[in-house]
Amino acid sequence: GTAQAINESTKIINISSGSFLIGIDSLNGGNLENNGKINIASTATNSIGVYVENGSTGTGTGDITIDGNGNAGVANFGTFNQTGGTIDVSGKDSIGIYAKDSSSSTTITGSTVNAKNGAVAFYADGSSGNESTITLNNVTSNIGDGGLLFFNYTGALPGQVGKFNISGPTTVKISSGGVAFYN
Repeated sequence: GTAQAINESTKIINISSGSFLIGIDSLNGGNLENNGKINIASTATNSIGVYVENGSTGTGTGDITIDGNGNAGVANFGTFNQTGGTIDVSGKDSIGIYAKDSSSSTTITGSTVNAKNGAVAFYADGSSGNESTITLNNVTSNIGDGGLLFFNYTGALPGQVGKFNISGPTTVKISSGGVAFYN
C-alpha cells in the first residue's frame, strides 16, 4: 500500500535548531496530512515544515510558524492542498508556500499566509515552459515590513517562471515596508 504520514490535530512538530531538517514529508508516491502545528525556530536554517516529493501528495489544515532564515513552510514538488490553517513566515529568504515546476499542483483554500522580515508568502518556481502554478481561493495574507506576497523570478530570461491563479476571493493587507509583487 501507499505510505502515509499524519501529524494529528493535537500534535506539534518543533524544529528548534539545526540545518536541512524536515518536519513531515511525503516520498515515493506517499501521502501526508498536516493537521497539527509545525514550528521552525529562529535557530534553524534551510529547513522545511512540509515536504512533498514529485509523484507524492500532501494535505494540510494545520498551522506552520517560521521564525528563521532560509526556511520554508511548504515545499511542494508533487500535489499539495492546504485548506484552512495559518502559515506565518518571518526571516530573510524564508518562504511560506513554495512550488516547483509544472509537475506540481498547489492549491491553497480558506487559509491565511503571512510574511514579514525578508520572507516571501508564495513562491512559484520553475523554468521556461515548465512553470509551476499556485492556486489561491479565499486566502487572506498580511504582508509586514520587509515581506513579499508573490515571487516568481529567476533573474535570467524569460525571468518569470511561475504563475499565480487567483480563483476566488483573496484579501491582502500590505503594511508599510511590505511588497505585493517582485518584477
